[in-house]
Amino acid sequence: MAPEVRNSTQYGMPADVYSLGILLFEVFEVRLPAFDQVRQTIMLESYDFMAAPVILPALNTDPEYRPKAREIAEQYSSLFLLIQTRALSRARSRSLSLPPRLKLLL
Repeated sequence: MAPEVRNSTQYGMPADVYSLGILLFEVFEVRLPAFDQVRQTIMLESYDFMAAPVILPALNTDPEYRPKAREIAEQYSSLFLLIQTRALSRARSRSLSLPPRLKLLL
């Protein structure tokens, strides 16, 4: 939940961007981010993960500094292509059988 929602202050689209950041973190890290009850903020053990450039700005505690949804969509598109390219490269190097839709990309 975005800090401004949790604090019962006025909120808008930046709160949704924060939620999207949480969701993307869960998708890419396959776990929930840790939450510091005292500071009322998300705690990350490491900032060195592939999706960090997309996720971290969305998790800014100040809504004024969060990116717009369109900016995240553009960054996510680039990130998705990078992930797809790496996955195909690994599959080729390991001679793994690929799903039919990925074979079309080869």
